[in-house]
Order: sequence, then structure tokens, then C-alpha cells
Amino acid sequence: MPEALAGVEAFRIREIRLEGNRFLSQEEAAKAAAISPLASVWDDLDPIEARLRAHPLVADVRAKRRFHGTLVLDVVERQPVALVPNPPLEPVDALGTILPIDPAEHHLDLPIINLWGGGGGMALTAAQRRLVAGEITRLAQWDPELVAGLSEVTLDPRGDLRAEVWRRDDQGE
Repeated sequence: MPEALAGVEAFRIREIRLEGNRFLSQEEAAKAAAISPLASVWDDLDPIEARLRAHPLVADVRAKRRFHGTLVLDVVERQPVALVPNPPLEPVDALGTILPIDPAEHHLDLPIINLWGGGGGMALTAAQRRLVAGEITRLAQWDPELVAGLSEVTLDPRGDLRAEVWRRDDQGE
């Protein structure tokens, strides 16, 4: 029955709603989902979900039909846990993946991860980013208040992590 209704004009997708998003814009989601102007709410939604899931900000997505012509895209976004100098500061998720988020636009207050003594222009490798970001994520699960106070986490040549914690001065603010 839904296949027969797919060609009916009343069931064409006329509106796309994005839910669960903080960083992903409606325009980015629509572009990534690449929904045909002839698409129907009765079409197979798996390909739409797969295309949107390929976007670097999307960890998961569930497309839901709303009759008569609305498609709801409920996304779970990858969350930034730190910033890396690349050379501009760029947010990374728990896996160290660089996320296409403008830190200034979204006012991200995250620790910076770097190499110990890395002022000479050496950048973290993907594996090093993944290691440090993963440790920050684990620490945040254990003590989110501590992580909120981190200003920088560095990886030294032996593979040890060093953290700088931001503290208010003793004068009160």
C-alpha cells in the first residue's frame, strides 16, 4: 500500500525538520541528506539516513515520517571535547576526529590539546589526537567539573599526559 501512495502529491516531502541538533544547521542537514524534490514520505528512509550519517557531525540519525508531507530528521551529534591547533583551533570529538564547528560562533570553552613543547610547529597525529581526546572524555565521565577547569592537556614524548587546570585567584574572582 505505501508504494502505491508514494506517487501521490499529498505525500511528497514538503517540509524537513531537524531535531537533536546544536551544531548542524538545517541547510547542512538538507544538503547532506540529498532528498529529491520528488521524494515521498513513503520512500525508503534508509538511504537518507545513511547519507546524513556520513556527515562528520552526525553520530546517528533516525528519519521519521509525519503526515502528510513532513520528514523529521532526529540526529545525535558528535560532541566536541577539546580543541586542537591545526593551525586555527578546531574542535575534536572523543575519537580525535576534527569537527566542522566554528569555536567562536558556538562559544566552545574546551581544553586545548597539544604536544609537550610543541611550539615548534609540530602537530598532533590523528592517533595522538584520538589518545588525548579519549582520555579527556573518560576523565569527563568521572569528574566533569575537573574537565571544565582544564585549559590545556599536553602529550609528552614518553606518552604521558600533562594537564593545566584553570583556577580562580585567591581574591575571589
